[in-house]
Amino acid sequence: MMKLQSSKGIAALVVCGSLILAGCGTRQSEADLVKAEGGVVSVEEAGLGALGESDAAVGATTPDATGAVVGAPDAAAAVPGAVAPGGGTTATTNTAQTSGSTSANTGKTKPAAGTSTNAASATAAACTKQLEPIVIGQTLAASGIVGASTGLLRLGLQMWVKDVNARGGVQCHPIVLYTMDDASDPTRVQSNFNELVNNKKAVAIVAAGVPITGAAMRPAAEKAKIPVVGGEMTAPEWTQSTYMFPQGGSPIPSLVGSIKTMAQAAGAKRAGLLYCVEASICGLSSKNWAQIAKDAGVEAGLNKAVSLTQSDYTAECQALKADNSQVVFAFLDASGLSRLVRSCNALGFKPPFSTVPLAIGAQSSSDEALRNAPIYLGTSTVPFMVSDFPAAKAFQDAAKRYAPGQTMDQSSISGWIAGKLFEAALAKVATEARSGPVTSAMIYKGVTSLRNETLGGLTPPLTYQAGKPTPINPCYSVAKLGTDGWTAPQGSKITCIGD
Repeated sequence: MMKLQSSKGIAALVVCGSLILAGCGTRQSEADLVKAEGGVVSVEEAGLGALGESDAAVGATTPDATGAVVGAPDAAAAVPGAVAPGGGTTATTNTAQTSGSTSANTGKTKPAAGTSTNAASATAAACTKQLEPIVIGQTLAASGIVGASTGLLRLGLQMWVKDVNARGGVQCHPIVLYTMDDASDPTRVQSNFNELVNNKKAVAIVAAGVPITGAAMRPAAEKAKIPVVGGEMTAPEWTQSTYMFPQGGSPIPSLVGSIKTMAQAAGAKRAGLLYCVEASICGLSSKNWAQIAKDAGVEAGLNKAVSLTQSDYTAECQALKADNSQVVFAFLDASGLSRLVRSCNALGFKPPFSTVPLAIGAQSSSDEALRNAPIYLGTSTVPFMVSDFPAAKAFQDAAKRYAPGQTMDQSSISGWIAGKLFEAALAKVATEARSGPVTSAMIYKGVTSLRNETLGGLTPPLTYQAGKPTPINPCYSVAKLGTDGWTAPQGSKITCIGD
């Protein structure tokens, strides 16, 4: 079995999965992303204040230059069950330019409904009064090179903000969220962090989307002692920093899981690997391919480099076919993956494929070539489409209420789960949290007090310790894009390698 605690080897492979996407750009505009996330809605439709592009526009009731509407600070007062003034504002700040302990990892399946004893599921005492708002911040690539893959982290977190505020806030504190687009620019990650923490007074960063800019986030968070609670979980810094707390399993186990599930479904014995050359460090996945395949229970087949810029992959498909690779793992972006599938189809070679979650987002669900392949993804939490237990159903219900008609993906539930992790952390320090303003130190204490936390079954068991990086988590689940859309081949089961 792969040694999951080997920090250098795993970190290098994680970087590979991130840097692959650095060359896998999206030309989707910020306006398109806002629209896709339900940004152009009235305050009444949004419930607790709609999306906006500039915090300076808070209080406006007409679309700004981008077409987004910003809800007034007291928007929540008009919503049944929502907290009164100040509790419902979700301000979106856009800085984009126009150029725009292994024992914790023992759970194999979700807890049975009604049996969870973790912090997130604990019944909180009723609030007798509304306390000071808690300001949280989010910086993520909502546009640019990985925007299409990470942008819905924003939607998922906003859904959680609206949901938790409608329930009275977190430990009686309403949540105010400022979210900023960094477009995968390390300089802007640091600038956004400074704006959120020093000017907006955010006490935590939640659901950060920094798959290729984690190295910029880490020193900023550690220097300021600001906890980063959940995010995209791809950057190696999630298991290197004492201030970054991933809310699920680690990427490499997810890769193994997707190949294993795909091969079992197809009755396949041999897997091939295609990896892009745009990021040289990705060659490490090639060097470790034999071990990855072994852990997935298949023979290591063709191991070949490709380019994201290729107009087609006919030669690669011929090589895979000649090699008798019955299933294929492809380190490509969604566009490249689509061209690969079409190239193989043209030769009559139609194996199933798997890839990393960040390489395929909500838009890919309508690609018939990918659906017909099909495509498997290893996920670090439960798949976003499951609804067979209360915590998962809560996400689906929130999506229907706060983002009706919007297409969800794995990043959207990641944003939601990051919010749930924040909620669970403050449940650990509830007495302090209800005695006055919530501080960063209080949040850090709460997060690092969590032991075997599953957030009601949404995640593998999570344990954090003060002063120590979060260890590699060897657990995964699986999602599949097929002819019937997105499904979960293993349901809401979470599997841990080595169990």
